[in-house]
Amino acid sequence: MIDHSRKFLPTTLACVNAGPVDPAAEFSIHERDRLAYPGYLDVETGYTVLFGRIRFASTLVRMLGLTPEMLDWWFNWHPFEDSRYAIWCPVGHRGISFK
Repeated sequence: MIDHSRKFLPTTLACVNAGPVDPAAEFSIHERDRLAYPGYLDVETGYTVLFGRIRFASTLVRMLGLTPEMLDWWFNWHPFEDSRYAIWCPVGHRGISFK
């Protein structure tokens, strides 16, 4: 059974509670290879808001033991049903869509 009572890291809460970051820090899905570059991005945990809508959200998540095959499976399996996405974090993930 997954323990859903665990708390977020204080640094994660501080980043989110600080409010949105500069939209210039976001990048599009077409630039996703930047995630594999060495080092850290300008925004590892945060979100941007433009025209009243959240456009970009990211959270640094450390997954020890994760293999490329596991990641590939997850991102090809979960986005097709909201319930699959909710498995990741039932409290925070209610639905998913992509275009």
